[in-house]
Amino acid sequence: MHIQKSLVMRKLLLAILTFFTVNLFAQPSIIDTKWKGTLLIPHAVDVTLTFKKDTLYITTESKEEIGTIFFTRRNDTLNIRKISGPSPCPEQAQGSYMIEWLENGNRFRLHGISDECEGRIGVFTLNTFERIVGKQ
Repeated sequence: MHIQKSLVMRKLLLAILTFFTVNLFAQPSIIDTKWKGTLLIPHAVDVTLTFKKDTLYITTESKEEIGTIFFTRRNDTLNIRKISGPSPCPEQAQGSYMIEWLENGNRFRLHGISDECEGRIGVFTLNTFERIVGKQ
């Protein structure tokens, strides 16, 4: 009887560890997704973030492009490098952000790790971004 209880406990412990491991490393993909949010640049502007294979396009509701950014992602870290756009950040300015997933991957918030363009951290980290469901 003691051996059976021990075996059941081991299986239960393994199942719990597997569950937490899968949830820890299973993060939503951002490639080929669109997100809406508000950036303060310097006034509140509603924007769409369109993530492609390795490029992020930031546009206003009127489809005005306000930034093109190269990105890579590793686990919960988003690394970016400015390609073009009217912001005062110099081209090629790099930054790193932690992605905090919310509402089962339907929202995210960025937390600044480092950025060569100090003002960009304040712009990207103030608000959450909500997934735009549908045609990407």
